[in-house]
Amino acid sequence: MSLKDVDNYDSRWEKPILFYNQYVKWGFYGVITLFLLWSLWTVRITPERFAYGLQEGAALADSAWPPNFSAENRLTIWNKTLETLAMAAISTAVGIVASLPLALIASRNLVPAPIYYIGRFLVASARAFHALVIAIIAVLAVGFGPLAGIITLSIKTIGFFSKLLSEEIEDIDPTQLEAIRATGAGRAQSLVYGVLPQITRRFVALTIYRWDINIRTSTIVGIVGAGGIGQVLINSFESFEYDYTLAIVIVIVGLVLLGEVLSATVRARLETGSEHGTETSSDKLDFDYTTWNRFTAKQRSARFGYSIVVLAVLFVSVLHLDMSLRYVATAAESLADLGSRMWPPNLSILPSLVDPLIISAHIAILGTLFSVVLSVPVAFFAANNTTPNNITYAVGRFVITATRSVNVIIWALIFVGMFGPGALAGVMALAVRSIGFIGKLLSEAIEEIDKTQVEAIRSTGSSTAQTFVYSIVPQVLPAFIGIATYRWDSNIRASTVVGFVGGGGIGVALQTATNTFKWSEALVILLVILIVVLLSEGVAVYLRKKFI
Repeated sequence: MSLKDVDNYDSRWEKPILFYNQYVKWGFYGVITLFLLWSLWTVRITPERFAYGLQEGAALADSAWPPNFSAENRLTIWNKTLETLAMAAISTAVGIVASLPLALIASRNLVPAPIYYIGRFLVASARAFHALVIAIIAVLAVGFGPLAGIITLSIKTIGFFSKLLSEEIEDIDPTQLEAIRATGAGRAQSLVYGVLPQITRRFVALTIYRWDINIRTSTIVGIVGAGGIGQVLINSFESFEYDYTLAIVIVIVGLVLLGEVLSATVRARLETGSEHGTETSSDKLDFDYTTWNRFTAKQRSARFGYSIVVLAVLFVSVLHLDMSLRYVATAAESLADLGSRMWPPNLSILPSLVDPLIISAHIAILGTLFSVVLSVPVAFFAANNTTPNNITYAVGRFVITATRSVNVIIWALIFVGMFGPGALAGVMALAVRSIGFIGKLLSEAIEEIDKTQVEAIRSTGSSTAQTFVYSIVPQVLPAFIGIATYRWDSNIRASTVVGFVGGGGIGVALQTATNTFKWSEALVILLVILIVVLLSEGVAVYLRKKFI
């Protein structure tokens, strides 16, 4: 909407308002630039440090090769891999079931404002802390092992799933819901017949995607004792068994890639309803979850088969973990005891947290900056309409997949081995991990540009560089800003935990407090992290609305 569309438009205010908007925008860019310069100075990123890191990295690679897949190691990795997969399956199911009522009360179009704000606060709280922070509390509540991991992943699933599902509910067609209500249907009937049919497709897609994410996350929560293959990973690294560490990392990457392939295959089959993932002449019906009778026999059989497989996987997962639920019964008592040791919070440590918080901010913004710089050429190589040839396309896709497949904590371990403990290792971990995220989304945005604008610029005799600057960049710039802003928001969260493995920032202070059982200090640090994360999320939302 332009200024002239506003009622009682007065042209005298147009130039001052436009000038103010430009002033705010360029003022914000100036603040970001100054903070970046401050970050570069604080972290002391120099060519000499990079040269030293590369030298140490070569020595680390030499000691890690070849990977140690001895018979004993294979058995341990196999058992922990099965444990990791079981944790991911159970936590996905538990988290999704718990997410449904929370998503409903967090939807503005279904509940009164007070309930809506309570729901949004609960959603934001479930998303605020990194999985490792939640895992620490879960371990304290139910002890070491996969049960703590399941609790952790379930909470993260609730935050992710309820947020996206509530947004989907808010975007439903209101006329269908009003039509159901007009028949005299109650609240429950309105939900079943007016809301659920419109969100089922998205619900299934989010379920598969979250399962894929839980596989990734379940590989690292063991670092703090919450079960899975991450526990073996950190033990091997701390014991300087780098050849064993490399073997575990290879398995983790393979596990993540397998999860991606399976989730992509299932999504394709659900979309087409075909046994082979492609439509046949008998399958070309509108895909509609609302009316079972509209499915073909093959579609009904496929969905029934998927349901049986899911239930079987959950059943086998529960049997494999063989968890003692007696810890669940005492979890409330353990948490109450922990709460009594945390309260009252030791507010006297607040001044000492300023420097770690600033370091975390430096890590987040430098990690985002470096990832943006590195992601742009990768994205253009990985986009099929801008890549020079098949070789560069394959290279771009490989870089995106490889950087996304390794968790930021594993990258932090690698860079701590190269650069030593400190902020630089955290910066590099966030930067490399973010390449896959930014590169993937940016390459997709490039592939969706309007080709007619590109051809129009080329027809004027413009060079390749001019075509790039005047036809491609303007089209992808809004998406680029949005992706970079979102990644910065995510990196704020990640910067609070890379310190657990030596990556610097406030995570170091939290780890120190928990390791020394100073729970009143740990509570203060957790509250500070929560406030910072919520503020960063609010800033990110504002920036996306203001500058995109």
